[in-house]
Amino acid sequence: MIKKFSALMMLILILASSISFAQLVGVKTIPGDYTTIAAAIADLNIQGVGSGGVTFNVAAGYTESTTDSLVLTATGTISNPIVFQKSGAGLNPKITRTDIGVKSTSALGGQGDAVITIQGSDYVTFDGIDVAADSSTIEYGYYIRKGGPTDGCKFVTIKNATVTMNKGTSQYVVGIYSSNNDATSLVNSATGITVTSVDGRNENVTITGNTIQNVFAGIVLRGFNHTTAPYDFYDQNFVVGQSGAGNTILNYAGNSANTAYGVYAIYQNNLNVSYNTINNTAGGGSGFTATGYGIFNSTGTLSSFTANFNDINLTTQATASAIYGINNAATGNLTIENNRIKINTNATTSGTVGYIYNSSAAASLQVSISSNVIVGSDLLTSSGALYLIYNNSSQAAPGITNVTGNSLDGPLTRTATSGATYCYYNNGSPTGTENIFNNVFDSITTAGSGALYGLLSTTGSLHTHHFYNNIISDFNHTGTGTVYGIHRTLASGSVYGNTVKNLTGGGTIWGLSNGSGNVNIYKNNVFNLVSNSSATTAGLVTGIYLSSLTNIYIYNNYISELKAPSSASVDAIRGIGCIATIANSNLGIYYNTIFLNATSSGANFGTSGIFHTYSATATSAALDMRNNVIVNLSTPNGTGRTVAFRRSAATDLNNYSSLSNNNAFYAGTPDTSHLIYFDGTNADQTLAQFKARVAPRESNSVTENVSFVNSTSSPYDLHINPSVPTQLESGGASITSPFAITDDFDGDVR
Repeated sequence: MIKKFSALMMLILILASSISFAQLVGVKTIPGDYTTIAAAIADLNIQGVGSGGVTFNVAAGYTESTTDSLVLTATGTISNPIVFQKSGAGLNPKITRTDIGVKSTSALGGQGDAVITIQGSDYVTFDGIDVAADSSTIEYGYYIRKGGPTDGCKFVTIKNATVTMNKGTSQYVVGIYSSNNDATSLVNSATGITVTSVDGRNENVTITGNTIQNVFAGIVLRGFNHTTAPYDFYDQNFVVGQSGAGNTILNYAGNSANTAYGVYAIYQNNLNVSYNTINNTAGGGSGFTATGYGIFNSTGTLSSFTANFNDINLTTQATASAIYGINNAATGNLTIENNRIKINTNATTSGTVGYIYNSSAAASLQVSISSNVIVGSDLLTSSGALYLIYNNSSQAAPGITNVTGNSLDGPLTRTATSGATYCYYNNGSPTGTENIFNNVFDSITTAGSGALYGLLSTTGSLHTHHFYNNIISDFNHTGTGTVYGIHRTLASGSVYGNTVKNLTGGGTIWGLSNGSGNVNIYKNNVFNLVSNSSATTAGLVTGIYLSSLTNIYIYNNYISELKAPSSASVDAIRGIGCIATIANSNLGIYYNTIFLNATSSGANFGTSGIFHTYSATATSAALDMRNNVIVNLSTPNGTGRTVAFRRSAATDLNNYSSLSNNNAFYAGTPDTSHLIYFDGTNADQTLAQFKARVAPRESNSVTENVSFVNSTSSPYDLHINPSVPTQLESGGASITSPFAITDDFDGDVR
């Protein structure tokens, strides 16, 4: 009897256990099967989820108040997911936390109070479940935290919700936060726990279609700081926004003078933040009162990051803080494409303004910053550096960077008295390849002493960069800073097919500016560069400017309409100007067409078609000049001279190659002020005088006032007029060395 009784009692206990802890499956209703979402979560945590998973249909328009966080600890699987979703037409269900919380958080991302906490759970979806908080002491709307060092949250989705917090004056309120915390983490630190396996990372989290408002930061994603390669304890594969389901983040920051973010990510790999709308002042917000970001992907090593199709509109009212549209500081493959970014300043700020700002993609094989639109603004009273695209990376070979199809939409105006402006900037130390092409930057007005750059890459001798088919136009610098169309140095590469036009300033103007490196510069059209300076600066306006060189070859370029209407410089304008005398360097100038017709009110005014710096060493800036058309019809004043070819000194011709020949030089009717050649001492008015001086060079060169298709109305057309006979017909010589040049500016075979 005793044995039978024991067996019977055991059976009863097993059945009772099965009944009491029946796993939840199928569809449950709220209200209905459960009176509240809190009750459903509590039961789910006890019972768990069974075969096929469980879906909680929450009635549209349902509202619920809570004085504690609803903490979900139950976990699903791929076959047994957990879903809380809106059911029926009408307003989203809404959970509002009405108390003031119990945790005194003192760090952005520290342990805090939340409306809904997802702790160590997998395969969980909240779809259309709104959350709100009445007090600024409730830090998080949705809070994803880990169950422990080996229990991260995986395959979690939060979508189609409106998260409305009360930021008050708090700097800790976040709409959606995925953390490296567990339940025991500290309130005064965001570092969280030490993850000990890949099981402890949060991964495959999707945040889409949500509206987040009245927060200090919109979405914060913090993984574990894994310091050992391959860094696989980072959080992985987060998606923030998708096509047709982007998040809207508005009315954030502005309430506390601390760094704020629309989306902030750190220690993440394969993060994709796309199709989101981010506007810190929309929905009742105010400008940043400290450093502000639209999207910031912070520290990460070998961490890929994508930010595409985001619409970002930011405003700052801070006077000494930076503002960034999209900022990446992690290393790894980087894609920033098709974003639209606008930045406004409500006060003069000395901080950096960066629309797209990449400071560290060193470990990447591929960087693409492409098809982004920078929206113009007249609300830019910044006195710090301003970057439309900052790409100061040290990407190693065989890595490739493509910067293509980016543009400026509408005029951009800066009124501050200092601060440089850069459309594109790279001053890193890469060894890979950088391709900058099909970008259009135009209609920029700046003031003060800061320089204005179109495209700038000053990297390193182990780098390769190519600038091609870009348009840099309509720059107006009302101050004294230098204006650069394209400036590059140190790296090897090419500059071709670019149009640099309509650049105006109160200081020095350089169309294409070049330093050292092995570079080919060809098929560019540079025209209508204007300096309004009255300075006596030599080379105040230069079409192609060479400040240094290694082996630079310039061919098939058009240069015209260079102007300095107030200058008193005796050599104010240079079509091509080389001031370098670098040892063991070569300068090849072939098949270029230069037409100058400048005037000035300055007392002394002179111009040069080509300017070359003398060196006694034949291999220093060694000039090889062939098949060029140089027509200078400028009007000289005072001691100035109109010169076709000018050299800096008369001592000897050592660095003027004997190969130089077959050029067309013209400087107007010959007289003491209209010269074929001038070197500061010798002034050759006629071609015969010039040939005698430089023989055996230039034996087949000619002089002629060439008839162009259009040289009277801007923009000029420097194609040779086919209806007018010319010495140029068959007057050139084939160039096969140092390399073969087989076509012309238009790509036609020579």
